[in-house]
Amino acid sequence: MEDDVLSALEQVNQRLDYIEEHILSMSKAGARLAFVPMGRSGSRPTDPDQVPTEVVELARAGKRRDAIVRYRELTGA
Repeated sequence: MEDDVLSALEQVNQRLDYIEEHILSMSKAGARLAFVPMGRSGSRPTDPDQVPTEVVELARAGKRRDAIVRYRELTGA
């Protein structure tokens, strides 16, 4: 039964990846969507390895607004 559960979860993860990719594409094409892609643990935008170093440095320096603006400039978010 554990294999069935893992298989089902993988199918759900694949479907969510598909949905997020298309929402992101629509957003970049000009659709006004309030969407922040979370992705899987290896690619979440909140993982330090996925956030541009420049943005992390601004945030750590207490320049939160500048960090947000720069993140959006760099990522198109």
